Amino acid sequence: MDKSNKSDFELVREIGLKETGILTSCSDYHIFLKLKKTRREAMDMYLGYVKAALSKGIIPRCHFEDITRVDFYGFVIPFAVELMKLSQEAEIPIKIRACDTLGFAVSYPGASMPRNINGIIYGLTHHAEVPSKYIE
Repeated sequence: MDKSNKSDFELVREIGLKETGILTSCSDYHIFLKLKKTRREAMDMYLGYVKAALSKGIIPRCHFEDITRVDFYGFVIPFAVELMKLSQEAEIPIKIRACDTLGFAVSYPGASMPRNINGIIYGLTHHAEVPSKYIE
């Protein structure tokens, strides 16, 4: 939804959907080259979309696209923390979909971040306090 209009959430509500996906690309490739933004600008833009969805009573499902090529602790965790704050304030779940866009993730012990699936899930649940039921 990074190229959409916040008014799209009204359409989502009108057709009766309770939740919708929001593209929240996380890698520097997407943020700097495609969106031509700083990480802070991208995060603020994404949070604006989430707030717009919440204002319509819609459950946001944030697609953390390209999560295996990110600054995990410098962008993903702070972004997820902000999403969980919004979720608590609105009393609406915000779901996070950890998208391995290029298929780089591995699940064996000792794999380095951000390619380690276990580390990604651990980081989201322990460092950002995302409830496991909100992670896809």
